[in-house]
Amino acid sequence: MKRQFLSEQADELLALVERDRSAPHYTETGFERKLIRSDRRARGLKPKPLMRPSSYLQEREWLEICDRAELTESQWEIMKMRFEGHTFVHIGEKRGTSKQAAMNIYLRAAKKLIQAWQSYPYLGLPESYEEDVNRGAPWR
Repeated sequence: MKRQFLSEQADELLALVERDRSAPHYTETGFERKLIRSDRRARGLKPKPLMRPSSYLQEREWLEICDRAELTESQWEIMKMRFEGHTFVHIGEKRGTSKQAAMNIYLRAAKKLIQAWQSYPYLGLPESYEEDVNRGAPWR
């Protein structure tokens, strides 16, 4: 309904302007095709569910990094929903905010996690431990 009203207003405004045949312009069908493509892209961007860590040590490492990131409750909630495969549109509707607000909170949380991950002093220790164990390195 809202889109139709805006479309009618746009058509009225375009009718007042003289057309330049050399310059491109949007038609109603072209605009609809762009909306359809945008919707398809939004549906296709659904992330795969987060894989569980393969070992206890990797899980501990992830939890330590999350603690260092100091995420707010809102950021935790949105990160969890996104990892479960929800779209930003769905997250925004469920939380009573816009898609853009949910995306902004998610991006802030992701930045915090990246900073915590990059500054984590024991990063990669579980993998090196598992490599040593799998090679049969003796324990001392």
